[in-house]
Amino acid sequence: MDRRNFIAAMPAIGFLGSRPRGLPVGGQGLVLGQSLVIEEIGVQLYTLRSLLSEDVDGTLALVAEIGYRTVEFAGLYGFTPREMRGKLDAAGLRAVSSHAGVNEIRGDWPFFLEGAQELGQDLVFVPSIPESERTPEGLRHLAEDFNRAGEMARSAGLRFGYHNHDWEFAALSDGTIMMDVLLECTE
Repeated sequence: MDRRNFIAAMPAIGFLGSRPRGLPVGGQGLVLGQSLVIEEIGVQLYTLRSLLSEDVDGTLALVAEIGYRTVEFAGLYGFTPREMRGKLDAAGLRAVSSHAGVNEIRGDWPFFLEGAQELGQDLVFVPSIPESERTPEGLRHLAEDFNRAGEMARSAGLRFGYHNHDWEFAALSDGTIMMDVLLECTE
């Protein structure tokens, strides 16, 4: 992979470091005269999936070269967690989180959590809800799965979350707001 191809993919992640220094983030309030500075900005590797599918080592090296130190995974590109941890270490990167699909939390979730621990990450996120489950009943069932997955993650020393989008705040045909159901039914 050459720099030109890598740089062509960067607009997808360039905005991550564009917040002016000292602005509050995440709804956190500040006392007058104080500033909040994010010490580490990471990159969500999903934004570089096409490059990673061609050259994992080269892409990770370039991510580190431009200054990122932390990453979030959305797949391991055919490598085991141990192998990918070696690639991260070689590039000077650290995994802080990854995406786990609904099928993974319903499948061999303990195996997935072991992989997350092997990678050294702190967080695991479900990135989306299957369309077939975007009903009040489907969401309640999914919330039960989220509660179980969250408890298992906590027992493994990890945090569990859901990566929301704008559509979870839209009303379903019966007027139900998807995010309301998730918040009411999860711990």
